[in-house]
Amino acid sequence: MIRRPPRSTLSSSSAASDVYKRQANEKWDHSVENALRKTSLGLVAGLLPSLLLTRTLAARMSMTLFTTGFGAGIGYAEAAYLYDHNVTFDRRHLINVQFMTPKTEGGGEAPAANKQ
Repeated sequence: MIRRPPRSTLSSSSAASDVYKRQANEKWDHSVENALRKTSLGLVAGLLPSLLLTRTLAARMSMTLFTTGFGAGIGYAEAAYLYDHNVTFDRRHLINVQFMTPKTEGGGEAPAANKQ
């Protein structure tokens, strides 16, 4: 009979496995988000010129589909590079954009709640 350790104790190998799974999930999330973003940018970038430059529906569709596929290909290539070259992905390097910051009555910005 094989004895197993209780599930409540974490060994160092399972902790490393959890870190690896978290990094893999972050890579996957970033890859999907990036692919959707590049595909939609390709769609938008092809839609306006196709409406302005072509007259037939077939030409408009082909121009729009070409640029959409181009954007999807760029998103796929970036995801493949992220996975194939063993790049360590860290969300801290992403840019966080805040469109509106709350203002205080004195006209300055509100102090951050977690500043020390």
